[in-house]
Amino acid sequence: MRIKVDGKARKMVISNIKYYREKANIDDKDLSIKLGRKENFIEKLENDEWKIEPTLNTMALIAKEIGIPIELLVKERDDDHE
Repeated sequence: MRIKVDGKARKMVISNIKYYREKANIDDKDLSIKLGRKENFIEKLENDEWKIEPTLNTMALIAKEIGIPIELLVKERDDDHE
């Protein structure tokens, strides 16, 4: 299922993917491979070079591999309390 998100929401999701991936100490290439994607998939996604929206399924897989609930990818974070 594809979801259409506006610029602000898209940037928040991308930022959260990168934040939680780095917090979990997972390399972008390793995560891409675990998702069954090309090595540069997460890099392109985090650099906003991926022009299609990530599917809910992709976000769920990313969250699972990072070890977080998917909800953390779609809500604003308060970095002071993370």
